[in-house]
Amino acid sequence: MDEYVDNDGYPTEEALTKVENWPYDDVKGWFDFIESIWWAADWGWTVEGNVFHISTGGWSGNEDTIEAMQKNWILWNHTWWEHQRGGHYKFTIPEKKTTP
Repeated sequence: MDEYVDNDGYPTEEALTKVENWPYDDVKGWFDFIESIWWAADWGWTVEGNVFHISTGGWSGNEDTIEAMQKNWILWNHTWWEHQRGGHYKFTIPEKKTTP
């Protein structure tokens, strides 16, 4: 099994620490890594352009990952858009602004 997910599908402490400490200048990489450790990503993870719809399914491993995401203050605050009761989250990757 993946080094960041245990035999039961839970993210390892190392994985959660990576999520918490991910560099703020690699937003897309952060989401790619999180998707790689997300339980049931085929059901609870969809992307539309720069918008991510993520559902935990109430599964504690996914809830732990959300908690680790929240601890990465800069990335959480720059990407979190909304959440709904039942573990449904919406994130957006900010578009880079160009100057004329």
